[in-house]
Amino acid sequence: MAIRVAATLNLAGRAGPDGKTAEVLAGEAGGMVGPLRRLLDITRAGGRTELAFVDLLEAVTTGRPAYQIRYGLEFWSDLDANPKLRSTFDSQMNWRFGDGARQIAMNYNWPGGAGTKKTIDTTSHRRAPCL
Repeated sequence: MAIRVAATLNLAGRAGPDGKTAEVLAGEAGGMVGPLRRLLDITRAGGRTELAFVDLLEAVTTGRPAYQIRYGLEFWSDLDANPKLRSTFDSQMNWRFGDGARQIAMNYNWPGGAGTKKTIDTTSHRRAPCL
């Protein structure tokens, strides 16, 4: 998905041969810096997972997981072995299932009105670390 997003936003063209920061790219493309950085930063779980798709052809032809081909460990084992990577994954999942879900609930045109208590309540549950 990162490749699709990058292509849709023309990030390679915008970055040019000298490159640009996530802040500049997000500003030019009309995106948000945080989500863009989480998606593309290969030192974070999201970007690292997306980079594994480079090995998708080998994964399809051999049956081995692309992540394991790229990094030598299965995804969950890599998170267990690397606390900093685990932290970035937990942070991304907390955003996705906390703030991200809340944004969907508040902006989607649900029957009964967008974001109504009748539709969905995202505020009554305590946020907890993912996994």
